[in-house]
Amino acid sequence: MVYTAESDPLCYPGTTILRNKLGFENQEDLDEAELALFLIRADEEFPYGRLDYPHYMALHHHLFQDV
Repeated sequence: MVYTAESDPLCYPGTTILRNKLGFENQEDLDEAELALFLIRADEEFPYGRLDYPHYMALHHHLFQDV
């Protein structure tokens, strides 16, 4: 059996696009907005930590919290 994201409840129905805070259901629009917001967050101070799993999660949240 092949997994397809099209039936994933985390995606918009009938698509492979993850539900997002911005409401984009078009991958190109989502990619463009995600990159812009990522670059803004990347210029901010990163969470302090030792690059263990909780710190990695904090970094991911910091960079992608707007999406």
